[in-house]
Amino acid sequence: MPAFVDFQASRNLGAGKHRDARMVSANLGSVKKFGDMRWLYSFAVKDANALIAQFAEDDVAARRCRRHR
Repeated sequence: MPAFVDFQASRNLGAGKHRDARMVSANLGSVKKFGDMRWLYSFAVKDANALIAQFAEDDVAARRCRRHR
């Protein structure tokens, strides 16, 4: 059963404060045929000035937040 972990980080160099964002996700399984399952867990921390909203996910970009999905 395939498994992988993905980590992403970002820093807005144009902002002075609250400029970092990071996200880690863990995946287990794969979907290749009907009935296969894949499990995903992700955790994100996004500061208020970290990302331009047009380039961020809708559920992470709204405000300074910590999210589990």
